[in-house]
Amino acid sequence: MCTVYEVDSDGELVYIAMEKIEGETLRERVLSQRELLSALSEAARGMQAAHDAGIIHRDFKPDNVMVESHHGKLRVVVCDFGQAAAGSAACPDVNTGATETVSELVGSPAYMAPEQFLVWSIDHRVDIFAFEVSAWELPERT
Repeated sequence: MCTVYEVDSDGELVYIAMEKIEGETLRERVLSQRELLSALSEAARGMQAAHDAGIIHRDFKPDNVMVESHHGKLRVVVCDFGQAAAGSAACPDVNTGATETVSELVGSPAYMAPEQFLVWSIDHRVDIFAFEVSAWELPERT
């Protein structure tokens, strides 16, 4: 997990000050199949933590996952929550079916779920779709 030092706002701009991650993106880092599976597993745990906190990333892709070597062990951190949605936008009320209605396209088109393109209501499943696209394409590089 990444250390967050401060969350604050300046007018309507909300910002997060977090630790600097030294490493390469999951796309850049050359990994063995075993390391790749481990990195994807760690990234999935990071996304689950975000979802448990009521946050939808909305732009998960290999470029937004950092991999660094830390004392001889790989450390994987999901980054760039700049397009994230939180609160009621991220946690639909399953009893009423209320979710965020997106008024603009948000995310990287190659990883976006169909409901993002169609400007439908979204939930955490858009991140799962993006994760699956990432997991499918990454073994091509190993």
